Amino acid sequence: MASFEQVKSDYDAQAEGYNDITHLPCNILETQLLEVALGDCSGLNVLDFGGGSGLHARQAIDAGAASCDIIDLSSEMLRVAEDTEKKLGRSGKIRCFEADVTQPLDQLTSKGLRTQYDLVMSNFCFDHATSQEQLDAMWHNAISRLKPGGRFVGARVGNMKSKACADGKYGVTYKDFQDIPGGIRYRYRIHLKEPIEFEASSLAATYTGNTQIYSKFGLTDVEEVPFMKAKIVRDDSAFWQTFLDDPSMAVVQALKPVAAAA
Repeated sequence: MASFEQVKSDYDAQAEGYNDITHLPCNILETQLLEVALGDCSGLNVLDFGGGSGLHARQAIDAGAASCDIIDLSSEMLRVAEDTEKKLGRSGKIRCFEADVTQPLDQLTSKGLRTQYDLVMSNFCFDHATSQEQLDAMWHNAISRLKPGGRFVGARVGNMKSKACADGKYGVTYKDFQDIPGGIRYRYRIHLKEPIEFEASSLAATYTGNTQIYSKFGLTDVEEVPFMKAKIVRDDSAFWQTFLDDPSMAVVQALKPVAAAA
C-alpha cells in the first residue's frame, strides 16, 4: 500500500477528527451518492472494506442492514467506530476487524468474519495500492467474500489533479504528486478547522474509470451513480460546475452474478 507504515500512522494519528468531515461538501456528495448506490439494505449483511471510523458502515445500518463488519488497518480508526456505536447505544450491529487488506484475511474468519456477504463496499480503500499486485490482492479479498448475486458499492478517486481539488472549495485538496509505475502517489488534505492530511496512491486501472478491473474479478452491470442523483448537486449545480466538468471522484455499483466465482 501507499507505504503501509505511513498510511497506518496517518490514520491512527488523525482518527479522532475524521468524523468531523461530515459537513464538508465533498463528504456530503459522497454520502448522498452512496445512499443511492446502497438503496434498501434491509436484512443484509454488509462488509465495509477499509471502513475506518464507520461513517459508511453506519450509513448501511441506517439503510436497514442487519449488520456491517469493518476491516481496516488503523486500530485508532476502528476504536472511533466502536466508541461511536457505544455512544449510540448499539451493540452487535457493527463489528471491527484490524488487518492489512493487501494480505490474506483467513485469520479473521476464526475471529468471526463472515465468509460471504450480501453487499461489499469499499470507499477509497483501493486508492492506497502502489502496485497492480497490491490492487489485485485487495480486489480478491473484497470480492471473494461477496456472495454470488450480491452487490458491490464503492467510491473511488477520479482526476486528483482536477481544478475541483485545487483550492479546497469542496473541502479537499490533493498535492505532492509523484509518479509511480501505473499510477500516482499523492497526499490529500481535508479542510477542517484543524486540517488533516493522508498519504494515498491511485492506479490508472481505477482512477481513469476503466471497468476492466471489475470484469477481472467477475463483476457485471458496472455503473457510476450520476452526480445529479445527489440532492446537494441538484440544489446548487452552479456551485458544483467545476467538479462536474472534471470529477475528482465517483461512486460505482456492480453485481456479482450467481454463476461468478472470485
